[in-house]
Amino acid sequence: MLDVRQANEHGNYENEDPEQPDYNLRGRIQCDMNGRFEIQTMVPAAYEIGKRGPVGQLLKSIGRHSWRPAHIYFKVTAAGFEPVTTQLFIPDDPWIESDSIGAVKESLILKKGKCDDPREILNRGFDKPFNTSHYDFILRL
Repeated sequence: MLDVRQANEHGNYENEDPEQPDYNLRGRIQCDMNGRFEIQTMVPAAYEIGKRGPVGQLLKSIGRHSWRPAHIYFKVTAAGFEPVTTQLFIPDDPWIESDSIGAVKESLILKKGKCDDPREILNRGFDKPFNTSHYDFILRL
């Protein structure tokens, strides 16, 4: 099972943005019998951590900026395995090299592909080429 959440194209999470419906860009996805899954979503934007809260105050006191690079949160669970909670980062984000909380690792940066096959675009209900990415989560017993 995957619990997924992300910010929108402006860097806003639904619980912080009255313009978004409840639970927008959040979801729970059941993997197939082989552990495979597919998510169709939009690319999130980077966002700035609130400067008035405790994390913002800490960053200011140690002289760090408060920007997070674009990312998607995942919590992965399966019966009999240890859960994994992580973030996958969008490549080419301007803050990817200097995440305010230092959470970016090379292994967590998604590799972007592009699909421009007209049949695949039509099969997925899109009207233009789209980005693709692949990631394997590995759970421990």
